[in-house]
Amino acid sequence: MLFTTKELAFYADYKTPEAFLVDKRRYQLPIIPSRKTNGQQLFPLRAVVICLMLYRLKGWGVPMSCAAELLGRINLDQLFETLDLLAAGQVDNLIITIPAHPNLDEEDTKTIHTDLATVQQTQNEIDVMHINLTDLVQQVLKGAF
Repeated sequence: MLFTTKELAFYADYKTPEAFLVDKRRYQLPIIPSRKTNGQQLFPLRAVVICLMLYRLKGWGVPMSCAAELLGRINLDQLFETLDLLAAGQVDNLIITIPAHPNLDEEDTKTIHTDLATVQQTQNEIDVMHINLTDLVQQVLKGAF
């Protein structure tokens, strides 16, 4: 599935695609188009997941400058691998935990989860906020959102 800039702006809760593109460039968000068709950039499902995370962070009142920094605390490679597994139906959940402290070792700190038990274990070990994107991603895959 490929998505337009307008759709990404919607998923990230921006009023216009132009405002979304300005913030994407300003904060160097990890959103990369997969191809360009007829002068329009098309983005993969991975970009939608980043936008859905931004939507949740904005809902908590996190400004975009801070949200972009928080995205840097998660393991994006593991996120994209788990997203592919969710899209293929091999896992049931996609839950992201974002550590409150920026200086934690990324290899020792699990940030992508496929079950609530590991989320609870991570919350017991360190201070994190969690974002459950399972339902939103499944709705996007069905074309309902």
